[in-house]
Amino acid sequence: MSAAHRSSDASSLHRERLEALEALCRRHQDRMLPGGELPAAAQKYFTPHGIWARQPLDDPRGDVLFEALQDYFDLYLKHLPRETDAAGASGLQERLASQEEYCDYRRRNDPGARVLNKIFGEAWTEQLLSEALFPSPAR
Repeated sequence: MSAAHRSSDASSLHRERLEALEALCRRHQDRMLPGGELPAAAQKYFTPHGIWARQPLDDPRGDVLFEALQDYFDLYLKHLPRETDAAGASGLQERLASQEEYCDYRRRNDPGARVLNKIFGEAWTEQLLSEALFPSPAR
């Protein structure tokens, strides 16, 4: 596939994906409790068409959250193979670098790290963040 054709495919796929994300956001956002503002430093990692919510564990609308997660996951699975093909090798390298940047940001700024440090110690918390929750995608 030529670079021009790959670029055209990627652009079309991007528009299609954004339209689908916008539709999911409209469908689910008003059914959930707002999560407040994303921290400014984290906003670049998230689509404006995602849902930032904080549902209490005992919220009877848990099925609403599950339904939204399922819809977003289904969309992800639908687009993953096509994204990989349309991106090409250089696009995949860019995405890998972005994923590494995000994981590094989360390892440094995880909101639960202070509590985990107090309960389990810094070494255990660091290992949890770097090896289980936000491992380097290059591994």
